[in-house]
Amino acid sequence: MKLRTHTFVSLVLFALVAAASSSGCTVLLHDDKQQCTTDADCTKRGAAFARSICSVTDNVCVDSDIAGCTSNEKCTASNNGAPSICKKPGGPCVPVFTAECNTLIPHDAKMRDNAVLFAFTGLKSGSEAEAQKISYNIIEMGVNELNRSLVGLPGGPNNVPRPVIGLECDESQAEGEGEYDRLRRSYKHIIDDLGIQAIISNSYSTSVVNVVEPELTRPAGVFLMPNLSFSPLISTLDDNGLVWRSSSPTTVQAPAQAALVPIVEAKLRAGTNPPQGDIKVALLTSTGVVFSSSGDTVLNEIRFNNGKDAAQNKAQGNFQRFNHTSSNDDQNVDLAPTANDIAQFKPNIIVATNKGQDLWEAVEPRPKGIGPAVERLWTETRYRPFYIISPPSIERATAYLNTITDSVRREDLRQRIVAVDQSPPNATTYSNFIINYQAIYKNPKEDPVASGLNNYAVEYDGIYTMIYAMFAAAQKNPTLTGKSIAEGISRLTSGDPFYVGQTDTPQVKQRLASGQNVNLQGVYSLLDFDMSSGDSPTETSVVCLEKSTSAATGLEWKFSSMTWDRTQRTFPGGATASCLK
Repeated sequence: MKLRTHTFVSLVLFALVAAASSSGCTVLLHDDKQQCTTDADCTKRGAAFARSICSVTDNVCVDSDIAGCTSNEKCTASNNGAPSICKKPGGPCVPVFTAECNTLIPHDAKMRDNAVLFAFTGLKSGSEAEAQKISYNIIEMGVNELNRSLVGLPGGPNNVPRPVIGLECDESQAEGEGEYDRLRRSYKHIIDDLGIQAIISNSYSTSVVNVVEPELTRPAGVFLMPNLSFSPLISTLDDNGLVWRSSSPTTVQAPAQAALVPIVEAKLRAGTNPPQGDIKVALLTSTGVVFSSSGDTVLNEIRFNNGKDAAQNKAQGNFQRFNHTSSNDDQNVDLAPTANDIAQFKPNIIVATNKGQDLWEAVEPRPKGIGPAVERLWTETRYRPFYIISPPSIERATAYLNTITDSVRREDLRQRIVAVDQSPPNATTYSNFIINYQAIYKNPKEDPVASGLNNYAVEYDGIYTMIYAMFAAAQKNPTLTGKSIAEGISRLTSGDPFYVGQTDTPQVKQRLASGQNVNLQGVYSLLDFDMSSGDSPTETSVVCLEKSTSAATGLEWKFSSMTWDRTQRTFPGGATASCLK
């Protein structure tokens, strides 16, 4: 269980980073909290201040003869306009950009004095880069909206709002380097060089659990939000209350996946070529906690052939679990033996909880994913397998189908795939978010709906929650820390309801500034956090891969009306999804 020193009713995980003001510098002491905003304010103080200048980082008068920096703006100017900060007046200027961290949000942001930084790390190169571009876009969209509607955070000199600026960093493995070398460089620059206090991370779950949290962020007291890392191990980190996510682990969706098996069985039995006697089910899992733990949950809850469990069906030769090494653990893993074993088993249904690339990777002329291989090796003429897939496989299923040029074969496979996924609690609010996103980002490859990456919207919930929490924390103390940001989130869990998004920002700002609380609602997350795990529950629904005339690919994942009831552990109303009728 997590050790939490504060009680919060609700929390959203975004990685925000505040560049902390420092007082450990050589200054001309005075009783005033704020001595100056300009150099002239210092010289007016008398002979003792004749050679002083104003350090706008701390708003104190500094001896002009000292070596080192006095402001972010002067540091940036001395670095030929490249963003730089004065982390400690009298110390060296610190460049914001490195080879790994080289983009600001907003892109045209100026490194003004008293700007508040947050960091966002992800896989900006390699196979995941195209998908993660959607996440970057969503965060950029949220920051731009908030800089317009919220204007900035309290605590600036003369009550001038402080702008919020994001720094994007790459943590993907560089060619010829160790797995975590670039990741460590990015985080050490963010934390050690820049003093950033909170980070939103798109790291793999294994990276978060093994390196990022225990080695880098926890010892520094930095607030971490791994919103797109879905391992259940993150829920149990001993993180001093600093790790939160606006999402839930994949194990939350696994019971719904298991519950679909008897529903699909009924569909097959009602079809034109129904199974004769019992059906066979294959459970496809892999190494890695995200995938294997979801498989364990399915294994415990799966029921078919008149309600028999996995063990009973296995004893009769009707169930088998196939586990393979994930490509996360071995990039050169040979998946062909697993595909061959499944094809020989001849299951009516394949329940897959493994990695999307391992299931559907399309590398022509011979796709290496297990699904394409099973389809190629299949010899049973009476039926072909029906796939019940999990969130990690949704995007890759679309990509694979788009490689099939035979329209008949493509349509046949499309009708044999169904998925469960996190789903928005309010369809109208989510639709408005998508409309706004698509108006800004027009590249079809960066469309979360067409790509099957609807759940990336948790990043939008996260950025709003984080910056509102920063606003609330800055009202109390302008110097933000990971701990104070977490405390600020407690202001967002009760009171009148308001949705994330710029429409409600003026009301949220007014309430927080006057000391009132708000009950923040997400476009994709319920923002109703589990205080022992730091997770935010999400709804789970059945999604169907539909033909579409509007999507560039001709295919689009669409949410059905089948929403999983977490309390009753069932789909109320039965099989209403179009792909299950």
